[in-house]
Amino acid sequence: MTEESNTVPYPFVFERPPLADWANEFAALSAGERWPSITDLEALRRASECADGIARPHFVAQSRAVLADGLHYEQRIRGGRIATRENNWHDLLNALVWLRYPRTKAALNAAQC
Repeated sequence: MTEESNTVPYPFVFERPPLADWANEFAALSAGERWPSITDLEALRRASECADGIARPHFVAQSRAVLADGLHYEQRIRGGRIATRENNWHDLLNALVWLRYPRTKAALNAAQC
């Protein structure tokens, strides 16, 4: 699979540990045959915040305009935005960890600022 493709080798990825334990939380992702969009991740973020009351940074598409702010990645997160590459395993898994463990990710991010 290439990152240029919008097709992802789903749902088997979510059938294996540790993601199998997350299947119920992220059922909308594992049911599809396409990469989740930033809009999909934002919907999950809002649902997670409603469920547990813990605020999370917003997922924004990484673009030249976003990166033009001159901030380092961690500084941008401190400001409430996570620059997220679409169709990218690293960024998708990072988003899922932010959704599931927001306090841990926030503490790690703060330590890096």
